[in-house]
Amino acid sequence: MEKEEMVLEMLKYAPIFLKGSARCIYEITQGEEAMLIRLRESGGESSPTALSLALGLSTARVASTLNTLEKKGYIKRRHDENDRRRIIVSITDEGAEYSNQRRQNAIFGIRLMMEQLGERDSQDLLRVMRHLYELARAWEETSCGQTSAPCVEELTPDIQ
Repeated sequence: MEKEEMVLEMLKYAPIFLKGSARCIYEITQGEEAMLIRLRESGGESSPTALSLALGLSTARVASTLNTLEKKGYIKRRHDENDRRRIIVSITDEGAEYSNQRRQNAIFGIRLMMEQLGERDSQDLLRVMRHLYELARAWEETSCGQTSAPCVEELTPDIQ
């Protein structure tokens, strides 16, 4: 696998290691950043409902996060011209620039980490990150909507 492909793939898995941190040094929460990323990746516009579904957040959480992003100048909201009941959320130029800069900073950090780890350890780390990502997704899929989450043994029966 090419080095740049590894960098971009590590970027995909990195959020699993960041869960639980309330704020980063840039004064933006993970939820806010995830919403900016989603808006950027969806062509710059979305509805609050689509954001809620895509990010697995309640509509109340989405509304709260959008309020914060709007105050920061990173998004704007407007009524759909064809259906005034529908709200369209757009990322602003400032929000897109901020999100792109954060992505570039993350890529730079991953490249630096990979240089320090070396080729073999970087590949091993990526392999482990993939596996952790798959386990987290499986855990999420099997425990969603259940009052009692499955035990680890149910998810990974081959591990002793």
